[in-house]
Amino acid sequence: MVTENFKTVPELYRRVLPALKSKRKELQLKKLGFITEQDIWNCLRRTKWARDAELTLFDVVDDILNIEPEKLLEFLKPNQK
Repeated sequence: MVTENFKTVPELYRRVLPALKSKRKELQLKKLGFITEQDIWNCLRRTKWARDAELTLFDVVDDILNIEPEKLLEFLKPNQK
C-alpha cells in the first residue's frame, strides 16, 4: 500500500477522505446511498490495493474516484442480509 508521506493506514484514510466523500455523493445520485466511505475504502483495500505495494497518493485517489458501482455492489453482496 502507499507508504509515501504516511506512517499509518488511518492517516492515509483521513487524507483521502474528501475523495471518498465525493464518490459517496456520486453513488447517492445513482440511488446507491447505502454505500459508505468505509465500504469504498474496504473494497479497494481488499481487492485492488492488496496486491499492489507501489501505490502513490494519485493512484489511491484515482481508484476511489473511478471505481465502478458494480464492483462495490459485488464486494458488498456477501455482507448484505
